[in-house]
Amino acid sequence: MGKRAVGLGLVSACVALVGCGGGGGGGGDRLTAAELTTQGNAVCTVVKEEVVKAAQTVVTGITFTPEKMQEFYTKLVPVLDKAIAGFKKLNPPSDLEPAMDAAIEQAEIDQKTLVGATRSQEAAKNFYDIGVDPFIATGQKLSAAGITGCREAPAEGTSTTVAGTKPTDPTTTTTAG
Repeated sequence: MGKRAVGLGLVSACVALVGCGGGGGGGGDRLTAAELTTQGNAVCTVVKEEVVKAAQTVVTGITFTPEKMQEFYTKLVPVLDKAIAGFKKLNPPSDLEPAMDAAIEQAEIDQKTLVGATRSQEAAKNFYDIGVDPFIATGQKLSAAGITGCREAPAEGTSTTVAGTKPTDPTTTTTAG
């Protein structure tokens, strides 16, 4: 089974959702801004791989059905939980702590939206039908904290579509990288 076309809007939305930081990671030394970026982006890389794997196990071709989307969103919830927990462990520099706190607050709101999409096929369809990245605010808040890797395209060679378009439109298919 080859790489499947995955809606970049969906993948980047999910990646952005999990790439949220929370200030106050324990009582240890604070990270420098560079360390925060490096460690945050490393989490993003792992998460992007898990999101693509989840999509590949659910999506056949470029056909997204409500049933498949519900299954996909359900597979993402534990990935998101794990990633958010990991970001909460990071101890940002004091000047970036408010941005990290804002990003995690937004991510938790967005995650509730995703969990809602797992409750029924109709909810999954409605979530998907938004047609744009519903987690753009989380991505923007992450970028303000210096974590930009979650908003980048999935790994090279992963077939995707342009954000905000329906993956059933073959004219939008591109290869990231």
